Amino acid sequence: MEHRDEAMQLNALARNFKMKFSVTGFFLGKLDKTAFSARQDDGFICRFLSIFIIITKGHVDVIADSKPSRVDSSGENVAMIHPHSTLNSVIVSKDCDGVMIASNDFFMVSNMSFIKFRPEIPADYFIGSGAALFRIGKEQIESLSWNFLRFVANMRDKDHLYWGEKLRLNAIEIYLEILDLVNRGTKMKNLKDDSRAGDIFRRFYISVSKNATCNRTVGYYAEQLCISPKYLNVVCKTVCKKNASSVIDDAAVMAASNLLRDFSLSIGQVADMMNFKGQAAFTKFFKKMTGLTPTQFRFDY
Repeated sequence: MEHRDEAMQLNALARNFKMKFSVTGFFLGKLDKTAFSARQDDGFICRFLSIFIIITKGHVDVIADSKPSRVDSSGENVAMIHPHSTLNSVIVSKDCDGVMIASNDFFMVSNMSFIKFRPEIPADYFIGSGAALFRIGKEQIESLSWNFLRFVANMRDKDHLYWGEKLRLNAIEIYLEILDLVNRGTKMKNLKDDSRAGDIFRRFYISVSKNATCNRTVGYYAEQLCISPKYLNVVCKTVCKKNASSVIDDAAVMAASNLLRDFSLSIGQVADMMNFKGQAAFTKFFKKMTGLTPTQFRFDY
């Protein structure tokens, strides 16, 4: 059921493209004047996909998690929409040229399980909301374009004995290249003026990733880092424009969401594993953060 729902999210996105290529759990579509030409009246296009937009000409106006952003070839030409977000709307300029890449949890779990949070992978990828914007240069665009062309060429070579395996490896390579570019963009954007803040934040988020199921107080993490809770909040706002409590809550929601996808666990068991006082307290927290009860999330997503 879960994999079918994830496929439906990718299919919902793919319907907006005339030129598109895909392999299980991974999608690449050409952003031009024909893409997203239909009216978007439902309030959202797709949910819970990792999405990257790369523009070489024109611009794209994006609304994700109800937050508007513009991806522009003359400015910030890459947008990253986080894997726990909702893509609400996309409006493409008439002169636009670019690509959109998307993947779902099935692709990540099946092919990318070796990628876990570590200092080299930007925390923005895991915890933000809306679209995070970056600027990449001409050489990086050309390198990515070569990967895209190879993926398309292999997609058309269906007589190849290992056609599916080649496409899967191409998709993984594209994903890793983009994550690396996002990492470089994050470092340049957030950390160039305050390397100490960047170092503290990386250590903070590594700890949150490991402990969000059992410790959700700012004081706990501040004590681990030997700084005050007030300074930890300053660091978080410097790096990701959120306070420390919001970062912890976002990580806790992601951990809870992963547990809820395991249907062998009851809601009460998930609440216990997340160290809540009871199922009611867990449900209240989860609904406050997502707008859904754990049961609704489990069966809808």
